[in-house]
Amino acid sequence: MPFVDLDGHVPESDLEALVAIATRAATPGMLALELGSWCGRSSSAIASVVKETGGTLYCIDRWDVYPDDTNCTGTLSQIALVHDVLSVFRANMKMLGFHDVVVPMVGEITRATRLIADNCADLIFIDADHRYSCVKQDILNYWPKLKIGGVLCGRDYDKVQEIDAGDLVAQSEVDSFNGIHCGVIRAVDELFGDTRDWDGTSTVWSLIKTGAELPAYGRTRLNHNVEQ
Repeated sequence: MPFVDLDGHVPESDLEALVAIATRAATPGMLALELGSWCGRSSSAIASVVKETGGTLYCIDRWDVYPDDTNCTGTLSQIALVHDVLSVFRANMKMLGFHDVVVPMVGEITRATRLIADNCADLIFIDADHRYSCVKQDILNYWPKLKIGGVLCGRDYDKVQEIDAGDLVAQSEVDSFNGIHCGVIRAVDELFGDTRDWDGTSTVWSLIKTGAELPAYGRTRLNHNVEQ
């Protein structure tokens, strides 16, 4: 049975980057969190490493229509109207042999923080709502959940040279603008500055937590060769 993907394409370069990052974060019995899983493509990459450690990957998602998409105009909301996305996710994990490693947590990502202890996660991967305010809130909410020495990462940080500073801000509360996820870029730059790691070969960014405070919170965004 092939992997079922409902418009949740993740490039191979991102999957390879996720495996490398998860491997870097791996500890015996590691605990990983994924915010936004959909059909489980990125989940499978992380789970492949987590399983080797005897650990657990908690995947947090609504697997349903977006709550503020009341008219169901968004692509994922339209898919959720006609597909049981959670069942697809579970079937994919079972088919890949990760059903004993992956634990789905169904609900709002912001509310799930109440169920997760601080300083417990070795790896947190953020790939949920791509709007600036949501990305920023997810980072701020889940930063305390990450152990010192753990890795925080996310995806869709790309094409930074193709957007000017004005559009970056103006378009940061939409999912994407001309294929660029302005909200992700703006939030990551604002919170982490040049302390985050991104080599341009994938859209995945990452950061090792070295202390309780966010490394660059309050600093101006990075200069990506555009006018500020």
